[in-house]
Amino acid sequence: MSGLKFRINFAQVIWKQLAQAYHSSYNRIKYDKLIKIKATEIFNTDATLPTSNVRISYYDTIQDHHIWRLLNISEDPNDKTKKVVPPVVVGSDDPGIFSTNIFIEYALIYETLVDKFKMDRNDAIDQIKRLERNSFNYRFE
Repeated sequence: MSGLKFRINFAQVIWKQLAQAYHSSYNRIKYDKLIKIKATEIFNTDATLPTSNVRISYYDTIQDHHIWRLLNISEDPNDKTKKVVPPVVVGSDDPGIFSTNIFIEYALIYETLVDKFKMDRNDAIDQIKRLERNSFNYRFE
């Protein structure tokens, strides 16, 4: 089953279950937030092209890139604020112009997670795996 078909089937099951539970005023208040979160998870993604963004925007380095906010990663180890954000999809722009590919993008992200954010190497690999899964699940077909 393709990623899109899976998401549609998953969404139909979730929405049916939510609709059944939603029809009381008590549950409506309780489930409004959940519905918003699930809709964000299922139907929205945030695509980013780190190298391209650094080279043609106001970012000086990958360390300044907005991907860290999208991933809820902070330099402050005490920062426990987590926002509900759509899944992040990493891409690479024109390799002939930007001299990059998806492997280089993931390597830059990994290196920044470990060096700047002091993330454990295994946790950084897990983050890269999540990004890779997102790219697979939310790809265009």
